Amino acid sequence: FLNEAFYKNYGKNTPTQQQKKDLIAQKTSGFQNNEIIALTAKNLYKEINIYDNTINFFNIGFQSPVSTDGFSTYTYSLLDSSSTVNGEECYRIQYEPKRKDVLAFQGYLYISKNSFAVVKVTIRNTHKMNVNFVNGLYTELEFNNPDEETFLPSRTYTEFDLSLLNKNREAKGIIAKRTVSYTNYDFDQPIEDRIFKNNEEDKDSENLAKNQQYWDEIRTDSLSKSEEGVYEML
Repeated sequence: FLNEAFYKNYGKNTPTQQQKKDLIAQKTSGFQNNEIIALTAKNLYKEINIYDNTINFFNIGFQSPVSTDGFSTYTYSLLDSSSTVNGEECYRIQYEPKRKDVLAFQGYLYISKNSFAVVKVTIRNTHKMNVNFVNGLYTELEFNNPDEETFLPSRTYTEFDLSLLNKNREAKGIIAKRTVSYTNYDFDQPIEDRIFKNNEEDKDSENLAKNQQYWDEIRTDSLSKSEEGVYEML
């Protein structure tokens, strides 16, 4: 199963705060009417704010490693102070739960040496999740911080390890992956009110279908050989 989508995102803060995701193009191949796929897609497309105290996956709340209560849950270790992420020098910090019985993550934080903002974070569950069909999850979040007051997502990668029948490691399963790239930010531009009133249901599959040249030009990252194989196989 493979799905690609291109959105334009709009938002404004005055006179009232409004947001809109406008689906421009979509390309899907593979089986879709499946309960496990539907559950996985719901969580793959979940927006994550690393600064929230709790990060929710599959209706389970995990303590965020950069929450205000992070030090009560995690142990932090400075590994080096010369890491570079997207050209920015960072401190690389490992975090892990203080206790094994706590529902929490493990991973790495990359903190800007200039602004002390989170530039990148990796998130991985520490043991098998107590959720049907789900063996594990992994997420990478990257941010672009043009100034001390602006924190913009630049890339999100999420991966789930799923078992189709049971949680036995020997059972057949699937790996679900999602990558999102955020580009072409444009600020302080007038937005017409009609943009926020358009109904996504008015768009049918024909309006969203684009040719191969369009996708080759619009992608910010090329498909892997296995991803290209999904289109060729189906």
